[in-house]
This record gives sequence, structure tokens and C-alpha cells, in this order.
Amino acid sequence: MSPRRHQGVSTRLGARVRLRLLLAVAVGLLPALGAVAPAQAADSAQAHRPRLAVAFPHTMVRGKSAAVRVRESTARRHRLLRVSYRPSGGGTWRLAATARETKRGKARIRFALPATGSYLVRVDLARYRQGQRTVRARKVYDTVKAVPVVAPAVIAHRGGAFEAPENTMAAFSRAIADGAQVLETDIHQTSDGTLVVMHDPTLRRATDAEQVLAPGEADKPIWQVPYSEVAQVSVDVGPGPAQPVPRLSDLLTLLQQHPATRLLIEAKDTTQQPNLMETMLAQLTAAGIDTSRSGRAVIQSFDVNHLQTFAAAHPAVAVSPILQQDVTDPRTYSWAVSITLQTPWASAAQIAAIHAAGLRVEVWLVETLPGLAAYADAGADGIITDAPAAALAMYR
Repeated sequence: MSPRRHQGVSTRLGARVRLRLLLAVAVGLLPALGAVAPAQAADSAQAHRPRLAVAFPHTMVRGKSAAVRVRESTARRHRLLRVSYRPSGGGTWRLAATARETKRGKARIRFALPATGSYLVRVDLARYRQGQRTVRARKVYDTVKAVPVVAPAVIAHRGGAFEAPENTMAAFSRAIADGAQVLETDIHQTSDGTLVVMHDPTLRRATDAEQVLAPGEADKPIWQVPYSEVAQVSVDVGPGPAQPVPRLSDLLTLLQQHPATRLLIEAKDTTQQPNLMETMLAQLTAAGIDTSRSGRAVIQSFDVNHLQTFAAAHPAVAVSPILQQDVTDPRTYSWAVSITLQTPWASAAQIAAIHAAGLRVEVWLVETLPGLAAYADAGADGIITDAPAAALAMYR
């Protein structure tokens, strides 16, 4: 055998030996490989498990679309996505929009919310198959607030009676600090001519007069009580420490310090106090508070006839009748700048009819979150509420 041929046989034998050695090593490692393979497969499955990253529009205008942006860490091309919503307080889920991912696992889904309020919004993947198994939809949730198309003015009823003692300087100051655009209040006149801020015709309900004043004084009409007695009592209805009964002059001084704040001021019991509106107007004018139709103060009353007579004598002064009825012909109130309408009659159609006659609409008294949302969406220009902070939080 030649040296060259011997060398070729040796090479082939060496290759066979090496192959056998590699096979033996492989066979010996099979048990270990069998133990490792499931773990590696699990790690791989975890790494490729689809994950959603969702950016929600946390505030949007009701009825106007906004976008949810979706991105998956592992792209599954053209997968169907859904956006659903329900009120935050509970209710039925409603489908808002659907879309498919792009080739890069992204989607931009536009949807709209039907009414003002707080909603829980959900983004989920439609069912799909991964290998030999069906994977359920992945879900991501967040809270989204829908605000009115045009936010109504928030009018703090008695200064915000849910947040401080009603019709007190503490209530008015807090409402201004919270951002209420308008203060609503009530005025009576004492027997000696002082205008005081008080809703009721007597001091019994809202103050400690029964404990502080002589027997029977708490039940006297305010127009028969001197201011010296009113000054002795404190308002103890509402949260927080009891507060003195303010005079109208005290409230007007506060308004002078906050020129952006407006006033909706009610003349009470005008049958018993026939000159009350005139006296109120004199004090407003003396304090430099603009009472014109485009000004800061509006005088309102349940006594529509008396208010209309007052408006005829002062046609440039802004007035608003308080109504608890259907307004069949709003044009008959053209002498007013607005109508203060109680909630049972404040439908969207009624508000639209009043607007068509050139009048604003303030709705009273709205105390619940659904009500705050509904009357804003109905088109009210102002919402009179004991909870101004809650209304402001909803509308902003």
C-alpha cells in the first residue's frame, strides 16, 4: 500500500471514530436535554406572550372622538382590537369601536363617549389562536372623563351648602376658592332696614336662635326682628363650625375683592317686603356691582309679577324669574335676561326653546353626579348646586 492510500484510509477511519464519539456524547446528553427543553420552551412562550401597552385619553369632550393608542410588544399582525365603555358607577358594557393592528403591532382607535360623566374604558384583543391553543382576549382598563361641549357656569347654591354652613361668608369664600363662577344667595330685610343673607323667613331652622334669643324670637319673621338680634345668632346648618349671619354689605365687600365672580341674588318674601328689590339694587349700585344685562349681578324671585313690575321700572337691570312650570311661550319673559328653571321642567327641548327666545337658563337644584351631567348636556347655561366642587371637577 502506498503511503498516500494509507493516509486516505486513516483519514476516513478517523472521521468515523469522531462521528461515533459525537453520537455517543449526544446519546449521553439526551436525558439532560430532555430536562432542559420544557423550561426553555416555557421561557420562550413567556417571551413571546403578547402584551398590550395602551395610552388612554383621560379627558375628552362628550360626543367628540378621541384616540386610544395601542402597541403590542410582540406584533401579531392584523389582530382585531375592541374598545368598550360603561359608566364608572356600573352598568352594561357597550362597544365603541374596533380596529386592527398594523404590521408592526400598533393601532390607533378613535371612539366617542355619549354623555358627560366618568367612564371605565376597556381595550381588549379579540380571541385568536396561538399554535394549537386558543388564547382569550387580553384586557386593559382605565378611567376616562367626558366633559360637556360647553361647560355651564357652576352656581354655588347658598354658597355651597354641602361644603360649609349655608349662606355664610365661609361658604362664599370656599366656593370662590374652589372656582365657582357664580354665588347664589337669598336676602331678607330686618325690621330696622338691614339686608341680611338668609334663606328662611325665620331664624329657627338655620341658626341657633332658639337657644340664644328670647322665647318665640326664633319663629318671628325676619322682617319683624331687629338686626341686633340677628347679629347674636350663628348659622349651624351645614358642615364646619357655626358662622355669623352675614349682611348683604359683607358679601358685596367679598365680591369687590373677586371681580370675576358673579352673583345670582334672590329677593325673598316680596309680598311682606315690597321695597326689598329696590333696596337691594341701591346697595348693589353703591358697591359698584354691575347689574346690567351683561353685568355681574342678576336679581331673581319666585314672585314673577312683582319682578316684572320691578323690571319695567328698571329695564336695564338683569332679572330672572324662578319658575316651576312648563314655559310654553318663552317670549313672554323678554323683560328678563334668563329663566331660573326647576329640574323637573328643564328638558333639553325646553331649554332649547328658551334659548330660541334669547334667554339664558339656570337649572336648580342639581345635587347628584348624574344630574350634573344630564343638565349640562341638555344645554343649561348655569347649574345651581349645593356641591360646586363636584360640579367643577366634572366639567373641567
